[in-house]
This record gives sequence, structure tokens and C-alpha cells, in this order.
Amino acid sequence: MSAFVDSVVLARKEAADDAGVLSECVTQLQQHNRDLKQHIAQLDAEAVKEATAGWGTNDRKLIVSLCARTKSQLRRTAAKYRELYDEDLREAVQSETSGNYGKLVSLVLAPKDVFFADIIDKARPTLNLALNLTRALALALAQTPTPTPYP
Repeated sequence: MSAFVDSVVLARKEAADDAGVLSECVTQLQQHNRDLKQHIAQLDAEAVKEATAGWGTNDRKLIVSLCARTKSQLRRTAAKYRELYDEDLREAVQSETSGNYGKLVSLVLAPKDVFFADIIDKARPTLNLALNLTRALALALAQTPTPTPYP
């Protein structure tokens, strides 16, 4: 553990009956947690920038930086990326990736509303094909003479 966390745990042990000290310990730990989250977001933003700099993309670094994070972590990383480089993280990554891999990374970085819009947009050609096949089948069935029952 870090020296900071050790000191908070020690203070909690020494003043276990003092509600004020316990409250202060919780407040300090929460602040430390927020600071750690921001630090991780900065490291991830820097790693993405390094992974997409120059010729080619360091896919391994990109995957480690983005695909093992929760949506809330990705939002912090995107905000930090915007702050550091004045660029949109999703657009930067989209411009450096392609194919199914690029689609996957783009979806990983999408906010919830954009995610669903992208899924519908990507499914549209398949849906159009299914709709056209259904129409053709209905037309073919409508033009097929109905067999007469045998007497």
C-alpha cells in the first residue's frame, strides 16, 4: 500500500471511536481515489497519443489503454485527451484504425446514445436486405396461384 493509505488506515485504527476522524479518513480516501482516477485517465490519454503517433498504430498499446476500461473510465480518458491535445479521442482513434478492429474500437469509445445510433447505422444494410427479401417473397406469394382443392 502507499504511505498515504497506510497513514489513513493507522489514523482510523487509532481513533476508531471518533466519528470526526473516521469521517476525515473517508473524505481523504475518496479524494485520493478521485486523484488516482484522473492520473489513470491521463496515463491512458498519453498512451493513446503515443500509440497513434507517427506511421502506423501500436495496436497493443491502444487495446491495453482502451479495451480494458469501463465506460466511466473511458469518459474520463476522453475528457483528459481533449484537455491535453484539444482533439476528440474517438475521432483520433477512428482515423488510425480500420476494418472490424476500427469499428470495435469506435464502438467502445462511443457514448451510449451514439453507440445505439452506430449499431442501427451499421445494421441498416442488413435490415434493408431483409426488408427487400421479405417484399420479394410477399410479391412472389401474391402472384402464385392458389391451388384448388381436389374434389
